[in-house]
Amino acid sequence: MRKIKDESLSGGRKSPSAGSSGNQQFPDEKVLHLASEQGRALVTLNRKHFIRLHHLNKKHGGIIVCSMDLDYPGQAHRIHQAVKSCASLAGLLIRVNRPA
Repeated sequence: MRKIKDESLSGGRKSPSAGSSGNQQFPDEKVLHLASEQGRALVTLNRKHFIRLHHLNKKHGGIIVCSMDLDYPGQAHRIHQAVKSCASLAGLLIRVNRPA
């Protein structure tokens, strides 16, 4: 289950996220489904579960799985580097790992 807040920050503006009525808990499958319905890729640290979901069904808006990295600017840069050449993230599983 994932907690989803009703708003997320996007480019300095608040925008609705998958959960629209306060903090809610959704199963991972529902989180992926909601993101896909909205045409959004999903970024997660929950690697194991979302890799499994990708292998079960590749019809989604994209999944970016990351390892835990407290260097947030560095992690954001690595995510950007991983996705910048993709015309679309739909159906893709992208792995972004913390440097050794």
